[in-house]
Amino acid sequence: MKILNKMILIIIGLFIITGCSRDMILEKEYICNLKTECTFEHGEEYLIVSGLCGHSAYGVKSISSQKLGNKVIITIVIACGLNGDFETKIKLDKDVHEVLLGNDGSVIWTRNVTPI
Repeated sequence: MKILNKMILIIIGLFIITGCSRDMILEKEYICNLKTECTFEHGEEYLIVSGLCGHSAYGVKSISSQKLGNKVIITIVIACGLNGDFETKIKLDKDVHEVLLGNDGSVIWTRNVTPI
């Protein structure tokens, strides 16, 4: 009976570990209290993005951004057992018109551009 109990505990432990062992990309739909705020520092424009990862037991592992044309794409990698709060500041060049988030490219900020 003791051997059976140990095996059951090992199997349960493996399920827990493997179910939470892979990193994922955080999508907008799983962010609580998502906030975007523009700031200016030393003549440069920045966007501060903050929120809370609401995806189960996951928390923020890393945040990166990449500029593609007139868009900036933010990627937030999440992993198990980490802190869920996050805040990042990205530089907004004058030609940036949108900031997107995650693999699905959800728009989280747009520049108000007035037509000429």
